[in-house]
Order: sequence, then C-alpha cells, then structure tokens
Amino acid sequence: MSLTFLKQRCSIKNSLSVNEFSEPTFGNYENIKCRLEISTQYLRDENGKTAIADALLFLKPDQEIRLDSLVEDEETEQFKVVRVDLIRNFKGQLHHKEVYLRFTDQNE
Repeated sequence: MSLTFLKQRCSIKNSLSVNEFSEPTFGNYENIKCRLEISTQYLRDENGKTAIADALLFLKPDQEIRLDSLVEDEETEQFKVVRVDLIRNFKGQLHHKEVYLRFTDQNE
C-alpha cells in the first residue's frame, strides 16, 4: 500500500502517562512522514458538543498517536491532538489515520 501523499515531515511527542497533577507527561519527539493541512474544521463528539480543529494531519496506519499528543510541523508550529479517525479502504483494511489538531497555547 503506497501513501504517496505523505510528502511532508513532522514530529510527534506522545503522552506517556499522567503526573500527580493529572497533567500528561511526554516522551521524546519522533520525526515522521506526514501530510499537514492547515484549515479550520468544526467537529462534534458523540454527545453533540462542538470543538474546533485548526489543522488536519494524515499519517500511516501503523503510526502511534494518542489524544493529547503534541505535533510540531516543519515551521515549529505546535499542535495538540483532539481527535483521531481511522480511515479504511473498500476491503475494510486500515488505509491511513486522519488526526485533527488544535494550536497549543504557545501559538495563540
């Protein structure tokens, strides 16, 4: 399976655990192939609550990423993961991941 549209690079820092203040702790950045599109998306969760995403990130299907992970693009903009969708092909096999991102406070 070829994902030729993954022509950019970004860095992902996955949350590893939660500290005594209920804040996530992070590992090291991992530099990976991706595709990042900056665009505003309005999302709804299962309860109907609306959230806004500032960017959409495309990843390989086996790339590990979690909610609350941090993503940094080539221009060092930093984002937080707010939703991960698994995209399947017609055979039901996982094709890629679409990750919705929100700018972190450092960019606002």
